[in-house]
Amino acid sequence: MKVVDKDGIPILFHEKYDTVAKALMLKTAWQKEFLYQSANPNVRMNADEPYLVHISNEQMGLTDESRQKAIRLLKTQQAVLGDNGGVHCCGITDYKLLFESGAKVVELDLTGDDWQGDWDSANFAHHFVACAQRDGLEGFLQSGGILGLGIVPYNMNITAEKIAGLGQRIIEELGTSTFDAAGQSIRQGIIISPANLLITPVCGGGGAKLPENASYAFNHLPVVANKILNYIAVKG
Repeated sequence: MKVVDKDGIPILFHEKYDTVAKALMLKTAWQKEFLYQSANPNVRMNADEPYLVHISNEQMGLTDESRQKAIRLLKTQQAVLGDNGGVHCCGITDYKLLFESGAKVVELDLTGDDWQGDWDSANFAHHFVACAQRDGLEGFLQSGGILGLGIVPYNMNITAEKIAGLGQRIIEELGTSTFDAAGQSIRQGIIISPANLLITPVCGGGGAKLPENASYAFNHLPVVANKILNYIAVKG
Protein backbone atom coordinates (compact mmCIF):
# COMPACT_ATOMS: atom_id res chain seq x y z
CA MET A 1 0.00 0.00 0.00
CA LYS A 2 2.94 2.36 0.60
CA VAL A 3 4.61 1.46 -2.71
CA VAL A 4 2.86 3.39 -5.49
CA ASP A 5 3.35 4.04 -9.20
CA LYS A 6 3.57 7.45 -10.89
CA ASP A 7 -0.21 7.80 -10.66
CA GLY A 8 -0.27 7.02 -6.94
CA ILE A 9 -1.79 3.56 -7.36
CA PRO A 10 -0.62 1.13 -4.63
CA ILE A 11 1.22 -1.92 -5.95
CA LEU A 12 -1.41 -4.17 -4.37
CA PHE A 13 -3.89 -2.94 -6.98
CA HIS A 14 -1.41 -2.77 -9.87
CA GLU A 15 -1.41 -5.08 -12.89
CA LYS A 16 2.29 -5.85 -12.30
CA TYR A 17 1.73 -6.94 -8.71
CA ASP A 18 2.55 -10.60 -9.36
CA THR A 19 5.85 -9.70 -11.06
CA VAL A 20 6.90 -7.48 -8.15
CA ALA A 21 5.83 -10.15 -5.65
CA LYS A 22 7.98 -12.79 -7.35
CA ALA A 23 10.95 -10.41 -7.37
CA LEU A 24 10.49 -9.82 -3.64
CA MET A 25 10.42 -13.56 -3.01
CA LEU A 26 13.72 -13.99 -4.88
CA LYS A 27 15.30 -11.20 -2.83
CA THR A 28 13.92 -12.76 0.35
CA ALA A 29 15.44 -16.14 -0.54
CA TRP A 30 18.82 -14.53 -1.31
CA GLN A 31 18.82 -12.51 1.91
CA LYS A 32 17.93 -15.58 3.93
CA GLU A 33 20.85 -17.58 2.54
CA PHE A 34 23.27 -14.66 2.88
CA LEU A 35 22.39 -14.06 6.52
CA TYR A 36 22.42 -17.77 7.36
CA GLN A 37 25.92 -18.15 5.96
CA SER A 38 27.48 -14.91 7.20
CA ALA A 39 25.71 -14.41 10.52
CA ASN A 40 23.70 -16.50 12.98
CA PRO A 41 21.96 -19.45 11.27
CA ASN A 42 19.09 -18.89 13.70
CA VAL A 43 18.48 -15.33 12.51
CA ARG A 44 14.79 -14.50 12.19
CA MET A 45 13.26 -12.46 9.37
CA ASN A 46 9.89 -10.76 9.75
CA ALA A 47 7.19 -9.64 7.41
CA ASP A 48 6.60 -6.26 8.98
CA GLU A 49 4.21 -3.34 8.89
CA PRO A 50 2.87 -1.12 7.43
CA TYR A 51 -0.60 -2.36 6.60
CA LEU A 52 -0.76 -5.82 8.12
CA VAL A 53 -3.04 -3.96 10.53
CA HIS A 54 -5.31 -2.97 7.65
CA ILE A 55 -5.35 -6.18 5.63
CA SER A 56 -8.77 -7.08 7.05
CA ASN A 57 -10.05 -3.53 7.59
CA GLU A 58 -13.07 -2.88 5.37
CA GLN A 59 -12.50 0.87 5.66
CA MET A 60 -9.27 0.50 3.67
CA GLY A 61 -11.36 -0.35 0.62
CA LEU A 62 -9.44 -3.50 -0.30
CA THR A 63 -11.32 -5.76 -2.66
CA ASP A 64 -11.50 -9.43 -1.78
CA GLU A 65 -9.16 -10.12 -4.70
CA SER A 66 -6.56 -7.67 -3.39
CA ARG A 67 -6.86 -9.04 0.12
CA GLN A 68 -6.36 -12.60 -1.11
CA LYS A 69 -3.32 -11.47 -3.11
CA ALA A 70 -1.77 -10.01 0.02
CA ILE A 71 -2.50 -13.16 2.00
CA ARG A 72 -0.98 -15.38 -0.71
CA LEU A 73 2.14 -13.20 -0.78
CA LEU A 74 2.47 -13.44 3.00
CA LYS A 75 2.13 -17.24 2.93
CA THR A 76 4.62 -17.55 0.07
CA GLN A 77 7.12 -15.39 1.90
CA GLN A 78 6.82 -17.47 5.07
CA ALA A 79 7.25 -20.68 3.05
CA VAL A 80 10.52 -19.26 1.71
CA LEU A 81 11.72 -18.33 5.21
CA GLY A 82 10.68 -21.61 6.84
CA ASP A 83 11.12 -21.98 10.60
CA ASN A 84 12.97 -18.68 10.85
CA GLY A 85 10.11 -16.64 9.43
CA GLY A 86 7.86 -14.35 11.40
CA VAL A 87 5.32 -11.57 11.13
CA HIS A 88 4.98 -8.42 13.19
CA CYS A 89 1.75 -6.46 13.50
CA CYS A 90 1.52 -3.04 15.15
CA GLY A 91 -2.11 -3.17 16.22
CA ILE A 92 -5.54 -4.71 15.94
CA THR A 93 -6.12 -6.96 12.92
CA ASP A 94 -7.61 -10.28 11.86
CA TYR A 95 -5.18 -12.41 13.86
CA LYS A 96 -6.34 -15.57 12.10
CA LEU A 97 -4.61 -14.39 8.92
CA LEU A 98 -1.33 -14.16 10.80
CA PHE A 99 -1.71 -17.47 12.66
CA GLU A 100 -2.47 -19.26 9.37
CA SER A 101 0.28 -17.54 7.37
CA GLY A 102 2.85 -20.26 8.06
CA ALA A 103 4.96 -17.93 10.21
CA LYS A 104 6.92 -19.53 13.03
CA VAL A 105 6.64 -16.37 15.14
CA VAL A 106 3.73 -13.94 15.33
CA GLU A 107 4.63 -10.71 17.13
CA LEU A 108 1.89 -8.31 18.23
CA ASP A 109 2.02 -4.87 19.78
CA LEU A 110 -0.36 -5.18 22.72
CA THR A 111 -0.05 -1.96 24.72
CA GLY A 112 -2.16 0.19 22.42
CA ASP A 113 -2.03 3.91 21.90
CA ASP A 114 -1.14 6.07 24.92
CA TRP A 115 -0.67 3.15 27.28
CA GLN A 116 -0.44 4.41 30.86
CA GLY A 117 1.04 1.30 32.43
CA ASP A 118 -2.20 -0.38 33.54
CA TRP A 119 -4.50 -3.06 32.19
CA ASP A 120 -7.43 -0.73 31.55
CA SER A 121 -5.50 1.41 29.04
CA ALA A 122 -3.98 -1.55 27.15
CA ASN A 123 -6.70 -1.51 24.49
CA PHE A 124 -4.82 -3.69 21.99
CA ALA A 125 -4.39 -6.40 24.63
CA HIS A 126 -8.12 -6.39 25.42
CA HIS A 127 -9.00 -6.95 21.78
CA PHE A 128 -6.43 -9.70 21.30
CA VAL A 129 -7.52 -11.64 24.38
CA ALA A 130 -11.15 -11.48 23.23
CA CYS A 131 -10.30 -12.76 19.72
CA ALA A 132 -7.41 -15.18 20.36
CA GLN A 133 -9.44 -18.38 20.74
CA ARG A 134 -11.71 -17.63 17.79
CA ASP A 135 -8.79 -16.65 15.58
CA GLY A 136 -6.78 -19.83 16.18
CA LEU A 137 -4.07 -19.00 18.73
CA GLU A 138 -4.29 -22.42 20.38
CA GLY A 139 -3.78 -24.32 17.11
CA PHE A 140 -0.92 -22.02 16.20
CA LEU A 141 0.86 -22.73 19.49
CA GLN A 142 0.17 -26.48 19.33
CA SER A 143 1.81 -26.60 15.90
CA GLY A 144 5.00 -25.14 17.37
CA GLY A 145 4.28 -21.47 16.80
CA ILE A 146 5.71 -18.76 19.05
CA LEU A 147 3.68 -15.78 20.29
CA GLY A 148 5.57 -12.51 20.66
CA LEU A 149 4.09 -10.10 23.19
CA GLY A 150 5.11 -6.57 22.23
CA ILE A 151 4.71 -4.91 25.63
CA VAL A 152 8.00 -3.17 26.52
CA PRO A 153 7.53 0.57 25.81
CA TYR A 154 9.98 3.41 25.31
CA ASN A 155 8.22 5.47 27.97
CA MET A 156 10.71 5.91 30.80
CA ASN A 157 7.90 6.62 33.28
CA ILE A 158 6.59 3.05 33.13
CA THR A 159 8.41 0.65 35.45
CA ALA A 160 9.50 -2.90 34.73
CA GLU A 161 7.01 -4.08 37.34
CA LYS A 162 4.09 -2.49 35.48
CA ILE A 163 5.30 -3.84 32.14
CA ALA A 164 5.69 -7.36 33.53
CA GLY A 165 2.28 -6.97 35.16
CA LEU A 166 0.71 -6.40 31.76
CA GLY A 167 2.40 -9.51 30.35
CA GLN A 168 1.23 -11.56 33.32
CA ARG A 169 -2.31 -10.24 32.96
CA ILE A 170 -2.40 -11.11 29.25
CA ILE A 171 -1.23 -14.66 30.00
CA GLU A 172 -3.75 -14.95 32.84
CA GLU A 173 -6.61 -13.67 30.67
CA LEU A 174 -5.70 -16.01 27.80
CA GLY A 175 -5.65 -18.96 30.18
CA THR A 176 -9.07 -18.22 31.70
CA SER A 177 -12.11 -20.07 30.39
CA THR A 178 -15.36 -18.09 30.26
CA PHE A 179 -18.96 -19.33 30.42
CA ASP A 180 -22.41 -17.87 29.86
CA ALA A 181 -25.25 -17.76 32.39
CA ALA A 182 -26.33 -21.28 31.40
CA GLY A 183 -22.86 -22.66 32.02
CA GLN A 184 -22.06 -23.11 28.36
CA SER A 185 -18.48 -22.46 27.35
CA ILE A 186 -17.86 -19.15 25.59
CA ARG A 187 -14.10 -19.33 25.42
CA GLN A 188 -11.65 -22.07 26.46
CA GLY A 189 -8.46 -21.02 28.21
CA ILE A 190 -5.20 -21.20 26.28
CA ILE A 191 -2.06 -22.19 28.17
CA ILE A 192 1.05 -20.14 27.36
CA SER A 193 4.38 -21.83 28.14
CA PRO A 194 7.94 -20.45 28.03
CA ALA A 195 8.59 -22.59 24.94
CA ASN A 196 6.08 -20.67 22.87
CA LEU A 197 6.52 -17.18 24.30
CA LEU A 198 8.65 -14.24 23.22
CA ILE A 199 8.76 -10.82 24.91
CA THR A 200 9.60 -7.87 22.66
CA PRO A 201 9.62 -4.06 22.67
CA VAL A 202 6.69 -2.24 21.14
CA CYS A 203 7.04 -0.51 17.79
CA GLY A 204 8.83 2.79 17.52
CA GLY A 205 12.42 2.12 18.54
CA GLY A 206 13.77 3.86 15.49
CA GLY A 207 11.60 6.86 16.19
CA ALA A 208 12.28 7.09 19.93
CA LYS A 209 12.57 10.75 21.00
CA LEU A 210 15.93 10.23 22.69
CA PRO A 211 18.55 7.44 22.67
CA GLU A 212 17.85 7.08 26.37
CA ASN A 213 14.29 5.98 25.58
CA ALA A 214 15.50 3.17 23.35
CA SER A 215 18.13 2.14 25.90
CA TYR A 216 15.49 2.13 28.62
CA ALA A 217 13.30 -0.29 26.68
CA PHE A 218 16.07 -2.69 25.71
CA ASN A 219 17.61 -2.65 29.19
CA HIS A 220 14.21 -3.51 30.66
CA LEU A 221 13.53 -6.28 28.15
CA PRO A 222 15.42 -9.12 29.95
CA VAL A 223 14.16 -7.91 33.34
CA VAL A 224 10.56 -8.02 32.18
CA ALA A 225 11.03 -11.37 30.42
CA ASN A 226 12.48 -12.95 33.58
CA LYS A 227 9.64 -11.63 35.72
CA ILE A 228 7.08 -13.12 33.33
CA LEU A 229 8.90 -16.45 33.11
CA ASN A 230 9.05 -16.63 36.92
CA TYR A 231 5.32 -15.90 37.01
CA ILE A 232 4.63 -18.81 34.63
CA ALA A 233 6.87 -21.12 36.66
CA VAL A 234 5.15 -20.27 39.95
CA LYS A 235 1.70 -20.52 38.39
CA GLY A 236 2.62 -23.99 37.11
